[in-house]
Amino acid sequence: LLREFKEPVLDLQKGGRTDVLSDDSRHLVMEMREEFPAHDPAIDEVRDKVAIDFKNAKAREMALADAEGLKAKSTNLEAMRTATRDMGLTVTTSRPFSQADVSMVLGPVADFEKISRECKAGELLLSVLGSEKEPAGYVVWNVTQKIEPSRKDYDKDLAKVLNEIARRKADVLVQEYLRDR
Repeated sequence: LLREFKEPVLDLQKGGRTDVLSDDSRHLVMEMREEFPAHDPAIDEVRDKVAIDFKNAKAREMALADAEGLKAKSTNLEAMRTATRDMGLTVTTSRPFSQADVSMVLGPVADFEKISRECKAGELLLSVLGSEKEPAGYVVWNVTQKIEPSRKDYDKDLAKVLNEIARRKADVLVQEYLRDR
């Protein structure tokens, strides 16, 4: 709403005041109390960062397209091996692992707990490595076998799980307390 007063505003210095500015519906005097730097940095300052961010975004798009293409071609484990070999990728067969071991075996898979609960043996899945916004990569899974824990294993691990939940709750409470301070 100050477009028509652009010239006097551009000339205004910190601590200075304009003369009376008027239009059809108002009269005003402006004073500059605080000056903020321009929101748009010069292109020379950001050119390298923008180029790197653009290349990274394109690389993530290409990696996702390749992962989705691999998933589409993989009707079974042998077809998956053939498709990955044709794409210049590798198939890795993990050793059996539990949910507690996932970060050591597979790396940082986003939403692994949800994936492991919902997947079925023989199913193909596509998941993200790292964060959802800026993934480090993608994994196409061919789940060959899913072994549910026995009641004995569950009872054995229950104390560890409850301690971990209590520790996480305490961490959240401390973080909220520190944020409020």
